[in-house]
Amino acid sequence: MLEQIVARPWCVISPTEAVLFRKIAADRPTLMLDEIEAAFGPLAPAHEGVRAVLNAGNRKGTTVPRVSGESMELQDF
Repeated sequence: MLEQIVARPWCVISPTEAVLFRKIAADRPTLMLDEIEAAFGPLAPAHEGVRAVLNAGNRKGTTVPRVSGESMELQDF
């Protein structure tokens, strides 16, 4: 039901950190995460990058810096 009323819904299960911040940078979707308890439950250390992206999302202007491309340039996502 929520997909019908939010802007650019993106329903995803267990995205990697890289996929998550690239998708957010590219499309600015409304994240609709299923089984998100895995990122905050007993397996939390395995999902620390995803948790960091989600936790930083409440502060406008926060970026995820990464080196990317063949030229190995620093890029903020």
